[in-house]
Amino acid sequence: MVIIMKDETKALRNLCNGMSLATRVLQIGVVVMTVSLGWYAITSPEGYADLISPMTTNGKVTITPAITAALVSLDVMTSVLMLAGLQTIWTFFQSLGREKPFSANLAILLRRAGIFALSLWGATWLSDTLSLPLLTAYNPPGEHKFAIGFGSYDFGMLLIVGFLFTMGHAFVLASRIHNELEQVV
Repeated sequence: MVIIMKDETKALRNLCNGMSLATRVLQIGVVVMTVSLGWYAITSPEGYADLISPMTTNGKVTITPAITAALVSLDVMTSVLMLAGLQTIWTFFQSLGREKPFSANLAILLRRAGIFALSLWGATWLSDTLSLPLLTAYNPPGEHKFAIGFGSYDFGMLLIVGFLFTMGHAFVLASRIHNELEQVV
């Protein structure tokens, strides 16, 4: 039987409190950036076009209200997924500071964080892939662009997401075994 010392428990609580705070700050930042970018896109389409034109190779984009709506919708979609994932992470840190480190609830939250991370990666990849053709849809013939990318960053993210999900799943199984052993003893 492993005994967790009071100093270790206090250190874990302090770490969880710090990570909870950092997660909340990041959530606030995501909301502020999403609302600000959406507001800027609606109130200043030309400025918004200048802001996002570096995403294209020649810098030429044609923004219409429909394209602006589509781009803002893609941004909101990824932001909502990010906020949901960050809320799961915040709940994980809050619970970890109060519960046993190997509880079933924590394991499920860890696995759920992996699922949100995979969803966010997919949504970001889709958003990046769709943004370029949207931005150049009304350009003159020959200046339309489309690109699909999968590089080392994507590969690394998928490995990290896979690790997070796998560890969460392993902890779910371990917590079940732990609970069964506690009932036997």
